[in-house]
Amino acid sequence: MSDTQRQLPPEDEAISKCRKAQDERAMELRYLTIRIQAMAAIGGQGAIDSLDEDLIHAYFSQIEDLAAEANTIVLEIFDQRHNISGGPNDGCPAAPLGSSRPAGSAASRRADIR
Repeated sequence: MSDTQRQLPPEDEAISKCRKAQDERAMELRYLTIRIQAMAAIGGQGAIDSLDEDLIHAYFSQIEDLAAEANTIVLEIFDQRHNISGGPNDGCPAAPLGSSRPAGSAASRRADIR
């Protein structure tokens, strides 16, 4: 067996890098949603009832921030997967693995998701 490694064609390498980046972002999203679920469970059990108003405000503000960050990650992954910007997106090829571009603009889809 040879010690040389087979080089991927540039498009395949770009797809591989794109998928790896998406997987990393998906893991970040998973971590955020686990935190949101845990905080919601704590709140649902009444554990925050004894907190003063400022702490309750901070608690829900943190949940809101986590949800906004999760939404941003989802949009980044969606944009990257569907390449809706019309150009290179973080090194992803224009049409990853035969996917077609969805109709509509990125802004309109973001508004629909929110």
